[in-house]
Amino acid sequence: MKKISLIILTLLILLGCSPKVNVDYGNSEIYTRNDIDEAIKAINALNPGAYDVTLDNFVYMGDDRATDESIIEYANNLGHANNLIGDHESFTQVLVLTCTFKTGKKGNEGQPPNKTYDDWQIYLARVSPDSKWIFLTWGLG
Repeated sequence: MKKISLIILTLLILLGCSPKVNVDYGNSEIYTRNDIDEAIKAINALNPGAYDVTLDNFVYMGDDRATDESIIEYANNLGHANNLIGDHESFTQVLVLTCTFKTGKKGNEGQPPNKTYDDWQIYLARVSPDSKWIFLTWGLG
């Protein structure tokens, strides 16, 4: 009985620690909700909370951005410069999101505490539809 109680307590704690975020999926003809959710998981894997920040209100920036040749070229330049993809690989898919970025009580390098930033842009890419999203860069738009 103790073991079951501990398992239930652990699950409740873990569920309470995972913040809910709002996502505007838009009307994409390229990406499914699952594609966008997987991109957000890749962002969360970077552990923004370790930097005392919270990301919320993700918005998919649309298929026009995803198919913009200059953005795809930018993604490939970043991928090669940072050794995220091999010399003979190319990203074929790019996903751009914006979100709200809020610093915590301590703030972090360059941002004061308890400040909210809107239009925080995040770029991700992948080499094929069945590969994982790779975080490229983020910053204010």
